[in-house]
Amino acid sequence: MKLLIVLLLSISTLLHAEKLSVHFIGASKEYKAEDSLKVYKSILEKEFDVSVTETYTKDKSKEAPNFEKIKEADLIIVFARRLNLSKANLVVLNAHLESGKPVIGIRTASHAFQNFLEIDAKYFGGSYKGHGKMMDVKMSSAKSSHEVLKGVDLSSWSRKDKPYYNDKNAADVTVLLTGKEPGGREHPMAWVRLLDKQRIFYTSLGLPDDFKDARFISLLNNAVNWASGGKLEKK
Repeated sequence: MKLLIVLLLSISTLLHAEKLSVHFIGASKEYKAEDSLKVYKSILEKEFDVSVTETYTKDKSKEAPNFEKIKEADLIIVFARRLNLSKANLVVLNAHLESGKPVIGIRTASHAFQNFLEIDAKYFGGSYKGHGKMMDVKMSSAKSSHEVLKGVDLSSWSRKDKPYYNDKNAADVTVLLTGKEPGGREHPMAWVRLLDKQRIFYTSLGLPDDFKDARFISLLNNAVNWASGGKLEKK
C-alpha cells in the first residue's frame, strides 16, 4: 500500500513538473496590453494545463514587478512598450533568451525594451520602423501549411489596423501572415523563426479587438504550442 502511494505521488509530481510555465510581460497603454493579456490568461488556464505568471507595468517604466518569475518560465510572452529595465532585470531577460528558451512577441514587443531594442533584430528577426495610419487590412496566409495556422480561418479576416513596417526582416524568418492595405501594399503580420533550436513567434497584431477574435486566439494558442515544442496540453 505504501509503495502504491509513493508511486502515485511520484507520478503526480512528474505530471506537475511537466506543466508548461509561461510568463507574461505586459506594458502598453495604447493597446491595453495588461487587459488583453489578462483575457488571454483566463482562456489559457481554462482550456489548458498551464501555469501563468505575470509582470504588468506602464510604458517606459523602470519598474517590472515579478520579473524574477522569468527564471521559472519555459516560455515568455512579451507585449510591452519601451520599458527601461534595470540591470538586474536585463540579466534575467538575457538569461532566458540566451538559454534558447522560446519567446513570443505581440505588437509592441519589437520595441518592448528601450535599453534592449536589439531584441527585435537579434531574436524576433524583425525590422520595425514605425507604423501606418489606421486602415482596413485583409489578412492572408503566406505559408498555410504551418502548424501555427492550423484551424485559423483566413477566408474573411478583414480588420482595422495600423500596419507595422517590417520591410527588412531577417532572411531566416518564415512569414505566416501578411496584411494587405487598400491599394495593394502588403505587410508581414506574423512570422516564426528558428535560432538553432530556439523557437520564436512574433505578430504585429494585438489590438484589443484581436483578443476578442477566435481566429487570433487560435493563432496565439498554436504559437504557444509550437514554440514550446508541443507542451500545451488540453485539460
